Amino acid sequence: MINLFCILIFQSISYFNPVKVDTIEITKEKIDRDNYLHFIADSLHKVKSDPYQGMALNRLKKDIKDAVDYYDFPELDLYSTSYPGDCSWYCAGKVKVKKASSTLENQKDSNYDAENVIDGSLKTAWIEGKSYYGEGETLELLVSDTSIDEIIIYGGYLKSKDLWRLNSRPKELLLSINDKEIGILCFKDICGKQSFSFPKYLINSNETVLVQLKVLSVYKGDKYSDTAITEIDFDGPDHH
Repeated sequence: MINLFCILIFQSISYFNPVKVDTIEITKEKIDRDNYLHFIADSLHKVKSDPYQGMALNRLKKDIKDAVDYYDFPELDLYSTSYPGDCSWYCAGKVKVKKASSTLENQKDSNYDAENVIDGSLKTAWIEGKSYYGEGETLELLVSDTSIDEIIIYGGYLKSKDLWRLNSRPKELLLSINDKEIGILCFKDICGKQSFSFPKYLINSNETVLVQLKVLSVYKGDKYSDTAITEIDFDGPDHH
């Protein structure tokens, strides 16, 4: 039986203390510049590591321009080596989406595909397609080539603060790796990223593991029952 208290619980290491959950709210008034640049750096590594992600690279350029305009950042060079954390987990690690249990139908110019959670953009999201709030829906990712000890999730639809409030967002997600339950990720109801640490999960070079997230409960949206996740990142101890 999995403990449902709002902490990340590790069944295999009983003496491990509940981890601190880092939360960073993304607002115009309280933007954390270094952390946003970390996101930009990780996104850059994602899209540069895959030669077929030209569209994602163009979208990232637009996101950087929007950040410059909206948050009053200095102009940023997409290929600069001065980003904080320029050599990130994505220098070696790779992530692909395996499948989602459901997806909301496309609307006009917007799609809500599962691949949106790894596209390096805060303006796209996976939105589940279940008729009522999405409890029980799952998202599966394939993680390769280097170990992980942290998952970073942007819960909700972060394209705008209004869309974030209108749509539902995760309250509790069950994290499993290779079908082994690691613990429950419990979210604060904020429009931003939340990071969850866990004991190092060893992934060797040329090895792939299955990471599954299952929606256990949600914060209900003001208008829509659809539950969204905008972006998922990973980190680990082995990059330099």
